[in-house]
Amino acid sequence: MFGFSTPGFGLPLLGLVSLVPLLILYEEILSIPQKRRKSFFNILGYSLVAGSISAVIGGYCITNSAHVYGHLPLPLAVLVTAIGYGLEVGLIFFFYFGCLLPFLPKHSWADLPVRILWILILEPHYPRLFEWSLGGFTYYKVPYIEQFADIIGSSGLSLLSVGCNLTFILAWRCLKQQNYAWFSVKFATVLLITVHLLAGTYGWWRLVELQDFKSESQIEVVSLQPNFSLAQLASNPDLAYSERLRNIDSLLDDSRKALAKTHREEKDLPRILVWPESTFPAPIFKDASAKELVSNFAKEKRVHILLSTVDWEMQVDGNYRFFGISVLVDPEGEVAGRYNKIFLIPFGESIPGSSLFPSWAAWLREMIPNISEFEAGQEFTAMPIGDAKISAPICFDGFSPEIIQQMVLNGANLIVLSGNLAWFGKSNAADYLEMITRWRSLENRVPVVFATNSGYSSYWDATGQALTKRMELFEEGYLDAVIDLATYNSWYREKSGWLVWVYIILSMLALGYLIRRREKATTSQDGASGL
Repeated sequence: MFGFSTPGFGLPLLGLVSLVPLLILYEEILSIPQKRRKSFFNILGYSLVAGSISAVIGGYCITNSAHVYGHLPLPLAVLVTAIGYGLEVGLIFFFYFGCLLPFLPKHSWADLPVRILWILILEPHYPRLFEWSLGGFTYYKVPYIEQFADIIGSSGLSLLSVGCNLTFILAWRCLKQQNYAWFSVKFATVLLITVHLLAGTYGWWRLVELQDFKSESQIEVVSLQPNFSLAQLASNPDLAYSERLRNIDSLLDDSRKALAKTHREEKDLPRILVWPESTFPAPIFKDASAKELVSNFAKEKRVHILLSTVDWEMQVDGNYRFFGISVLVDPEGEVAGRYNKIFLIPFGESIPGSSLFPSWAAWLREMIPNISEFEAGQEFTAMPIGDAKISAPICFDGFSPEIIQQMVLNGANLIVLSGNLAWFGKSNAADYLEMITRWRSLENRVPVVFATNSGYSSYWDATGQALTKRMELFEEGYLDAVIDLATYNSWYREKSGWLVWVYIILSMLALGYLIRRREKATTSQDGASGL
């Protein structure tokens, strides 16, 4: 159930009940008289099994990438997903929902607030490959409620989704124990409905307020989706889904066609042309001829060009440091800004533990011939274009709430996220990144351009509303829109650091109440025994 609630299946609201079977299993484990340590490890074991099942379903994009571009046989690719990504998901299940249970005092309902708050504390900070949240999965594109993300973030919406799952567990306890303490279930249900209504009302009010806001400055953004093939890197070229070979001439031809069909020049707006990740085939700072072509094209068309490429530099010891970069070229043909990618994909752009385990890294380099090893950037760069300040994160940068948040706090009033998800074929990888990118727009109240080589390219304003159509997977074309440069107020963007402390304080109060109730119940039982 959890696997099918992930992006790409169209069943996000399944997240309201998807955890119930696993949580019931935890309840059953704890109901068996056994040592606390045994319960702890039983919960861990079942969490890992559930994580593997969920990963194979919801993470089939990883299977596709490992098979097509990682040169692994399909059964082995499935196993990699089940064990590798499954371990990650299983540990999330365990640390979010299971690890506290053997240590919490038993009570009919009072442990549930502690468990919800524990998850809210972990969600924004817990490390994982695909940055996902239970609330983010469940309430993506749910009218009005999603707007509440500018208060508590997409991860904070777990308050509602996990709350719904735990309300079912409360009902299960009443049925199981046959104590018919249904008042607590009714109260939890009414509270859950009330919180949803309040969140929805806030979202409605917020949309009305922001739609009346008029921006004084605009920018035109034209982004290509050229659908260049990565067939030369695939073990099975038939699975690459495109026959367009990547080259500068094709990129420039596509750009000329796209710019010729737009008519914004008369408005005297600044204009930016976006070439997504992996579409520019040369290292612009190392290939003088390629740099000259870009410079001449920018001057000819009087347009800013934003592109993604690679760069490297030699260190004192003679080794090279490689970077994934975004580069902004102005209408005078000069480089106006550069950003070094911060979030590196494990086993794609970095080898975890390579410095500590060099033999492991050497083995991986042989197993995955196309693996890259980049250095992570350190600056949340915002590049000026007139009244605009543009930040240009690359692909998996979007999975980090902190990266986009810091870019906006650094002055960015437009986020242009460039990606290439052709590596993942016809899978749900683009659904993941599309969802996450839009959440970044809602959390930070900033317009976002999602420009990709192979789909789903789209633009959103600061309310998360679509400014363009959504280009489909492996569709060739371009998008064009005039975007209002307005960064609206967002409590989450400015004050999210306080949220974790609020959750910690509330969880301590809830835990104290739970322990006190447990002590009173024990005292009452002892008194009754004495009588």
